[in-house]
Amino acid sequence: MSENTITLKRIGFRCEGTAKLNLWGGGQGCIEMDSWDTTKGSRKEIAKGVNDGQFGCEFIESAEVMIYTLYENNVTIYEDTITFSAEELEEAKKGI
Repeated sequence: MSENTITLKRIGFRCEGTAKLNLWGGGQGCIEMDSWDTTKGSRKEIAKGVNDGQFGCEFIESAEVMIYTLYENNVTIYEDTITFSAEELEEAKKGI
């Protein structure tokens, strides 16, 4: 029996997850973030994409991000889940 091999090219990463928000006027809440793709898989680059799902908040307290590697031909493979603290999220995206 011969072995078949397929080689796929990595094209980037998809990130999705939840963020804990500090709301304007007090209080906290959790929200599902808008997912985003990036070609760079570094922790710093992923942190830049963390967002409040366009909800709007005073700041993002923390986030849990699931990372998937994207390959050509629509192949997606789960890689890891990482957690970010507020200090790492200074460049995170906040809505209105």
